[in-house]
Amino acid sequence: MIRVVVFLLAVAFIAIGAAWLADRPGDVTILWLGRRIETSVAVAIAAVAIVALVTTILWSLIRLVLRSPRLVGRVMVNRRRARAHRAISHGLIAIGAGDMRAAQCRRTRAM
Repeated sequence: MIRVVVFLLAVAFIAIGAAWLADRPGDVTILWLGRRIETSVAVAIAAVAIVALVTTILWSLIRLVLRSPRLVGRVMVNRRRARAHRAISHGLIAIGAGDMRAAQCRRTRAM
């Protein structure tokens, strides 16, 4: 319930901010390397938001690529651990059932 209220308050503040910006039009002028760029405040804010979003996505992709060997290794270790756990569990069930041949087969799979 608290999350819903916080979400609705965030949406309300964003809507109020957008309405406030729409009521107060203005211009942004950027002079950089001899070039002059003129735009409205809303377009400048949208451009900054898009640049921030693209930068965040690129940074996340770079981190994923750099961390991928460790992630793949962790997946392999977890898979091996789960396979051994399954083999031990099945081996214990086979011992409980009195099937020594199946228990020995599971023992070799667990190693």
